[in-house]
Amino acid sequence: MDFLYWLYISSEKYKFWVIGVMWVLFWSLGFIIYYHIYGLDGYSSAGYALEQFAVSIKTPYEVKDLILLENNSSFSMNSLVDVNRTILEKECSTLFCHTDHTKSWYVIYAVAIGAKITLFLSVFLLFFRSVLSSLYRRRIIRKGEHTIVVGLGKNSRFFINSMLEHEKHKMIVFEKKKENHYIEHYRNKRVALVEEDVENMLDKLNINKAKNIFISTGDDESNIYLAMRFMAKINDEDNSIEKLVVHIEDRTLRNLYDDEKALHKSNIDLRPFSFYKEAARRLFRLHPLEGDKYKIMDSEDDFHIVIVGNSEFSISLISEACRLSSLPNNNRLHIHCIGQKREAFEQQVLYAFPNINDIENVKIHYIEADSRTLDFYHKNIWQIENLTHVIYADESVLENIRISTKVSDVTYLRDKSKIVDTKFHIATMNHIRVAEEIRGEFSENNIFTCAEANKICSRENLLLNSVDTIAKMIHYTYESQHFREYNVKIRNSAINRMWRDASVNDKRTSVAQAIHIDTKLKALGLKRKLLEEELALYKLYKRNVKILQSRLLKDKEHFGLTRHELYEMEQAYKKRYKKEVKDGFFFPEKYVTKLEKMLRMEHNRWMTVLMLMDNIRDDSAENMTSNERKKLKIHHLLKPFSEFTTNKERIYVINDYNTIKNIARYMTLNNYEIVDFD
Repeated sequence: MDFLYWLYISSEKYKFWVIGVMWVLFWSLGFIIYYHIYGLDGYSSAGYALEQFAVSIKTPYEVKDLILLENNSSFSMNSLVDVNRTILEKECSTLFCHTDHTKSWYVIYAVAIGAKITLFLSVFLLFFRSVLSSLYRRRIIRKGEHTIVVGLGKNSRFFINSMLEHEKHKMIVFEKKKENHYIEHYRNKRVALVEEDVENMLDKLNINKAKNIFISTGDDESNIYLAMRFMAKINDEDNSIEKLVVHIEDRTLRNLYDDEKALHKSNIDLRPFSFYKEAARRLFRLHPLEGDKYKIMDSEDDFHIVIVGNSEFSISLISEACRLSSLPNNNRLHIHCIGQKREAFEQQVLYAFPNINDIENVKIHYIEADSRTLDFYHKNIWQIENLTHVIYADESVLENIRISTKVSDVTYLRDKSKIVDTKFHIATMNHIRVAEEIRGEFSENNIFTCAEANKICSRENLLLNSVDTIAKMIHYTYESQHFREYNVKIRNSAINRMWRDASVNDKRTSVAQAIHIDTKLKALGLKRKLLEEELALYKLYKRNVKILQSRLLKDKEHFGLTRHELYEMEQAYKKRYKKEVKDGFFFPEKYVTKLEKMLRMEHNRWMTVLMLMDNIRDDSAENMTSNERKKLKIHHLLKPFSEFTTNKERIYVINDYNTIKNIARYMTLNNYEIVDFD
């Protein structure tokens, strides 16, 4: 089958070479047969050739013992030719007389057979390629655990490239635009590529036995429609699909897609993604918003980031920075957006996030400036204190490179003292070679690339990203009444079923909480790393609990909260549902210890996330059910701790405490070990 598929992919790109090589091989076969039939007699024709050469010479030569010697005698030309002919006939007569010409038919038969075989294979390669393609595709489908890719655009190509390194022979790619010049490129990489509309072949794809489905056609509405068609064909109880990844760039459509219950199956991980949102998340995951060190986190100083260029990527960067802005000391983040059409860009941000200006610890500054004027490079923002990141986020990669080079040559040429800890990020999008050159040239400087399509649309990011799994576990922890302390083994179907029924608000808050875990661990002097040794799950859980509690208990002693009082506080959380809340539980007010600061940090983070999802404060929501509040996007606790006056409000602090406490469980279930921060 692999040989047939090699013929299939070779038939288009190398068809003339293949046919030519076959002709040469089969003609060579004919002469080899001829040689074995005649032996050395096959070379008898050399005598005739030599005779012809002797006759056709233009200068006097004498043939003697089959050696041509120059003749300086006075023979005439005709006489010399006659002498040469006589000598040649005498010497070669033996060769001529032993030739059996009746055997030459064997040569004709050999060549004829070779010609027929060559003609048959040539016709087969040129006109029956679809048969070979169908055989190869059916073999992949029959085996199952295959990945179905719909579309061969930019995002799909980078996804396919990453998959080729791991699941080369388990992909089926659909591209209905026959003029797409990447079709033959991936055929030559042995990808089963189908030039048809996937909608017409859904019944032939063995969908329930597939492993992953990736949809990115270049149109959000088409992507959602195809996702609905796939979901309609999937058996809810009997399928092996791990993830269905759908590219949806529009924020409104993403929300509608997430909220559409008909699109969800209980044991399928539905994964809508936006390129720019994923790029912003990845940037701040690799490079913490507050910087790598503890300079900002250990102080109460404001800190700053600069975003150059008014693009969709810039809007995603603003929203992700806001979600990560909450720190223990309540530092204020200043986001400086510099570019042209300031007012129009500000309106775009407000359209996407109407409540963004109400976030207490974030201030956004919109600066009108033209990068082709010197005034752009002499702005005060370039020399501001505690500048942690400068991100060149224009849609044009060349523009990002030009501005970054100019900033380096004009702004920081002579004085770099204030940007020792500043990181500069250049968005390269799908220009992979440009990104490699930048990394190679500036490997020792604080210059990095971001928004790299091969990293964003990769197997590791879209299929193996632990953030999605942790977010589901977070939601399951809060919603399940049977999630016991040491119940670290949970069925994925149960988690996915609860995730399916979750509201958009719940999903967004859970994902945001999962992303913020690294900031919490850093605030405690900790970090996570993948476990390098084989260890039982419950032992890893105990180890993670021990190191996490050691940091929290140290702070508990500062305000006299005993283990028994801590237990009582946790029990009060359970009694909250029965409205049996009593006095005597702890609530942070002075913010002296690390735990108090982290409780405030977590509450502020939660408020920020809800505000970015268009939720507003409404005191009347206190008497509503949780589902009613979520539906109306209102909450009575969207206010700082300082305004919590009643026990009914203060008891909610246990949610913030559990968010910190449960980190050990989330890390354990994803095979992470909590260790000291370097």
